[in-house]
Amino acid sequence: MIPLNQDDCNQIIDKRLNFSLYHKIIIAIIFLIIIADGSEALSLSVTLPCVIQEFNLDAGQENLISTIYYVGVMLGALFGGIIADNYGRKNILIYTYLLTGLLGFKSLLIYNFIFFIFVRFLFGFFIGVISPLSVTIITESLSTEQSGRIFMLCRVGKSIGELFTSIMAAAFLDKDLNHGNWRALLLIPVMPALICFALSLKYSIEPPRYFIAKKNVEEAEECFKNISERNKTNYIPFNEPQKSVILDFYEKQTQQPFRKLRQYLTRS
Repeated sequence: MIPLNQDDCNQIIDKRLNFSLYHKIIIAIIFLIIIADGSEALSLSVTLPCVIQEFNLDAGQENLISTIYYVGVMLGALFGGIIADNYGRKNILIYTYLLTGLLGFKSLLIYNFIFFIFVRFLFGFFIGVISPLSVTIITESLSTEQSGRIFMLCRVGKSIGELFTSIMAAAFLDKDLNHGNWRALLLIPVMPALICFALSLKYSIEPPRYFIAKKNVEEAEECFKNISERNKTNYIPFNEPQKSVILDFYEKQTQQPFRKLRQYLTRS
């Protein structure tokens, strides 16, 4: 009888996810977008006094700027996850990178408060899509042993983005932060997002674990083959017992929450 546990599945998959050039490119993409995330979060705070001054905002409108951004983040995380689960991670991230980059140029055209909060909402929505999917991409693309350490390393990018924005704020804004070219400051997250778009378009593929979670081992094998070809290494195909272990384990994982729910409702 084939033992069914998470360690067996992870060992089978991890053997085909040895750290390679492909993973370095994926890490570089995620690192850049986390830099953009950190830059975007701080640029909102730094530019706020200028926006208040230029549009003559009251306290309620000032609070609305931050609120609308984080509402966008919440909705982006919610709907982005649902869409990515159904249509895949790769295309969602690619298009979101592009839209985030293009939206940055809209900052140059902001002419009133309504347009400003609309742009901030969209920025928040796109960041809400990107941030959790970045975690997912690393988890599904790297081996179990490496994914946690690599993601913590990538999170350093947020501090780098904030530091770079602080330096640019000193260049673009006055000392009191009430005057200056705040629109140019909002362009800072654009470049990492557009670089991520270009790199993803050329190098990224759907993470193999996405298809495995969907119980589509054939598509997962195509991803593993693609990674091996890019790294110029030999691919080790799944044998039938390994496929059975993977499919049976993920079938049980899918059914487990519903089983626990039924047990809870039965006891109630």
